Amino acid sequence: MSRDPTRSWLQAAVVCYRQGEYARAEALARKLRSSLGPVPPVLEILGLALVAQGRSSEAESDLRVALRAFPESRELHFALGVVASDRGAWDEALDQYRRVLDLDPDFPGAKFNHARALDECHKTLEAIESYRDILESDRENVDAAAHYAALLEECNRPEEARVWVTRVLERRPRDVLGRLVAAQLALREQRYSEALALLEELDGEPLGLRNSVVVTGRRVRVLDALHRYEEAALAADHGHARLKTLAAPAPTDDPYSPEAVEAMVRNRRLIARREAGWIPPEECPEIAFLVGFPRSGTTLLDRMLAVHSSVRVLEEENPWAPFFRILGSRLESGRCDDVLGREGREVATRVARGLQAVAPPPGGFLLDKLPLNSIYVGWLALLFPRARFVIAVRDPRDVVLSCWLQAFAPNVAMRQFWDLGTATGYYGQVMTVLRGWLDDLPPDRYRVVRYEDLVSEPARILEALCVFLGIDFRPGMIDPRSSARGVRLGTPSYDQVSRPLYGDARGRWRHYRARLDPHLGALRPWIRYWGYADSP
Repeated sequence: MSRDPTRSWLQAAVVCYRQGEYARAEALARKLRSSLGPVPPVLEILGLALVAQGRSSEAESDLRVALRAFPESRELHFALGVVASDRGAWDEALDQYRRVLDLDPDFPGAKFNHARALDECHKTLEAIESYRDILESDRENVDAAAHYAALLEECNRPEEARVWVTRVLERRPRDVLGRLVAAQLALREQRYSEALALLEELDGEPLGLRNSVVVTGRRVRVLDALHRYEEAALAADHGHARLKTLAAPAPTDDPYSPEAVEAMVRNRRLIARREAGWIPPEECPEIAFLVGFPRSGTTLLDRMLAVHSSVRVLEEENPWAPFFRILGSRLESGRCDDVLGREGREVATRVARGLQAVAPPPGGFLLDKLPLNSIYVGWLALLFPRARFVIAVRDPRDVVLSCWLQAFAPNVAMRQFWDLGTATGYYGQVMTVLRGWLDDLPPDRYRVVRYEDLVSEPARILEALCVFLGIDFRPGMIDPRSSARGVRLGTPSYDQVSRPLYGDARGRWRHYRARLDPHLGALRPWIRYWGYADSP
């Protein structure tokens, strides 16, 4: 009886895969697929071989078919975790890596990939513990050490980060992430020339989108600190051009897009016909919203308030995005008679219940900090009739300049900062809708806090703000460093709030006057509105 050749081909494909001959394994699997069709064993080895060659997007459908046939396969769960990681679906990746570890706690690479997924999902304490566990059993794991150092530094624990990044660079001097962390540590300590040299060494490295964002932002900051302003501006131009080539297309339903802001401007008066009370009063948490515009001092202010034991800060978690999307979709479709509909009200109630479960301190409140929620102040005020609003403002020239000089992760709103013209236009849009909301709100529901006043007279400003918020002023609030340590802040200025209070960012726009000149006319109404001198 003749031997079935397909079985030997499949065995050969498996052997090639196990020996790291992934292209050969793929070729054999494709040959089998053409003769046998999409049978699970063939799809399994084909998908695994594609993932091993870095072609995860081609592998996903085959891997999912194979997984239905082999639901306990560690290899398939791991490969699907890689697929999800590669497309940025970190929650899905985390689920897959957890499944691998449930099936086999010692599966190669699963612990590290699981820690990475925790890190990317901002499950910070779990990620720190996972990296630590890996390094306790394998202190030579350079990848884990590099990511651990980066996470410690991002959590404002620079002394611990320095220990681990030193080990990384001793073992792998050209490690990209290790050099990034070393540059950031030098920047923290104001060793600017050393930081710049480390960043320049990374030119030409395959950084990827995320690290390109980091390198761009830090290079601009270093050049600015060295008073090399034109070079800083050129570095910002270069970085934004690079981000445009790397970033994926923007989603069309983002609640912070210029189109969404314009929809709020056009339809703001609809709220006058709405009735409060969608959320039952007993399900409304005590909450205050800290809003404004990026780079207006919201991070500094929230760290000051976080010192207070009666305040629990929600760091840009933004549970409201689904509600805002529903609102935007219904406005766009012209369904203005019932703007939210049943779905919108259900989402809002569900989010409110979730916030209530977070539990503010006894007698205190939650502080929801996300600057661009200023676009939706009126709707948030309607949902939460007892909510208070803190409006952080800063000289519009410094705000727009600072947004442009930053390299933010390229979501829809942050893409507006890749050009000074679009940044200025976006600022005007957001301020237009915010001004409208403030005109409608009773004065006892909001307070404006100017960044320049906060850094020059912190005690006076914070005392007045505490009266508004119904808490007692505490002198420790003047120094936000204690609340910044160990906290992962989702902002480029996360390390700056770990410094003593400083005011050297005031009037920074004057160093870039030549760049800003074409846009000052558009900013002038807002300079006056917020009470800044329209000086040369």
